[in-house]
Order: sequence, then C-alpha cells, then structure tokens
Amino acid sequence: MQRNYIIIKPFKSMGVAILLTVFFGPLGLFYASVGGALLAILSPLIAVWQYEKGMISEGNIDQFLLLYFLLVWPFSIFWSIISVWSYNYRIKKEIREEHEVTCNDFQNQEATSNNFVSDWLKDNPGKSINDYFAKHHD
Repeated sequence: MQRNYIIIKPFKSMGVAILLTVFFGPLGLFYASVGGALLAILSPLIAVWQYEKGMISEGNIDQFLLLYFLLVWPFSIFWSIISVWSYNYRIKKEIREEHEVTCNDFQNQEATSNNFVSDWLKDNPGKSINDYFAKHHD
C-alpha cells in the first residue's frame, strides 16, 4: 500500500520579523533573510577595514557609520517584510500546486477505481459495493 507523506514548511511570522529588525536591525534580519543580513552586516565592516588601512579619513568614517545606521536600519525592516512575504508566498504556491496534483491524482484514481468496481460487480452477482471495498481496502 502506498503511503502519502506531507512535508510541512512553517510560515514565517511578519510580526516577528518586524520586531526583530526594529530592535536588532541587521542582526534581526537573519530571521527573514540570511543573505540580506550578511550583506547589511558586512558593509560597515568593509568601511571600518578601509578606515584601518588609511583609505578613509576619521571624519568620513563617522559620517559613513551615521549614514549607515540611519539608512540600513530602516532598510533592514523593509527588507525583512519583503523577504517574509516572498517566503510565505512561495510556501503557499507550493501548497496550491501540491493540492492540484493530489486532486488530479485522486480524480484519475477514482475513475480507474470506478471501472474496477463495476467490473467486480459484474463478476460477482449478488454482491454490493460494500463487499468490494471490504475486500480491497483496509
């Protein structure tokens, strides 16, 4: 007998994503988008590295970091919203596609099963459909 397995991927919570990025900024973005969080975290590290190497002056690094926190923090919130929405949309799409396949398979199986039932009833006069299902199904 064939067993059907259902793989369930949990949805991500939009509220949790927003709260994490509001309180933790780019670190909170890890919940919604690992790649986005890495990009948001590594960008100021590159600037600090350039400052340490003498490529950026002291006044410019302060301005860059201030601008970073004023722009990247809100952008992280926006990015988390888009990432969670996109993730949940993909999950819903997979569920819809799987449901369509399952329904189509069931309809095909039902049509084939009806042919077997009618043939069985012809071959077994005096028996009912209940006898067929009692014999052929668990």
